[in-house]
Amino acid sequence: MFMPKTLRIIVKQDKFGIYTGRAPELNNITVRGRTLSEIKENMARAVDAYLESKRERHEIHREFTISAKRLDDGYWLAEVAGLDSCTAKGCTPEELSKNLKDAIELWLRRDAAKRGKTIESFSQGKPFGIQINYLTPK
Repeated sequence: MFMPKTLRIIVKQDKFGIYTGRAPELNNITVRGRTLSEIKENMARAVDAYLESKRERHEIHREFTISAKRLDDGYWLAEVAGLDSCTAKGCTPEELSKNLKDAIELWLRRDAAKRGKTIESFSQGKPFGIQINYLTPK
């Protein structure tokens, strides 16, 4: 999802002096208030709630840098940058990929639980949009 650094808010005042603010880039989130500062505060809360709902439904695209190396014992080991202690191991790159998807899902579930949130079950046990791309040197 594209998230602009600056959010455009269209503000109008009705004949009773009540302001209405609308953010077209975010599904036309609309807030009301008696002052412009109240509009700003209400919009900030509404945008936070909107983004949190997207995070909970995993509709926000996230990319991670993964470093993988082959160990002396022949196994592959991968670590996900930005996700503390999120690692996986596998006999083959394919097994490593599967284990890495499981490790990322587990990490995200634990992170949500730490924040007092839950994440609904994803596609009856199938990976929920985690895609691992390998770059192999020529």
